[in-house]
Amino acid sequence: MENSEPLPGLYMSCLVAILMPIAGLQGPALIFTGGLVMAVFPTMMQSTMRKVVEDDSLPLGHFGSGCYWLSAQIAKLFGYDEKTTTVEDIHFPKDCPSFVKIPYPLRWRCFCAILSFPA
Repeated sequence: MENSEPLPGLYMSCLVAILMPIAGLQGPALIFTGGLVMAVFPTMMQSTMRKVVEDDSLPLGHFGSGCYWLSAQIAKLFGYDEKTTTVEDIHFPKDCPSFVKIPYPLRWRCFCAILSFPA
């Protein structure tokens, strides 16, 4: 499956097809706006993704692309410092009681359980 479109593109196009009519778009306006969204988001992010993965093998088309692009532009203003701490540099202690150490599915169930109780 070399050079095939990744599944996130299919997910986003399906979501656009569902949400645009709910927003009241129909006919040519729906087709134009959906096509614009599907073309602009990945195109807007491609120069940033090219810097991250060092080639064009990974496109990013997501509803958060506008915010991702904006944060990348803000980051360019501050530059990159070799001493910057990245996620890979953070080592959580083994006995860390942090919520971060709890596996995601368990965190989600806890969160839902907390929200299910009446206030």
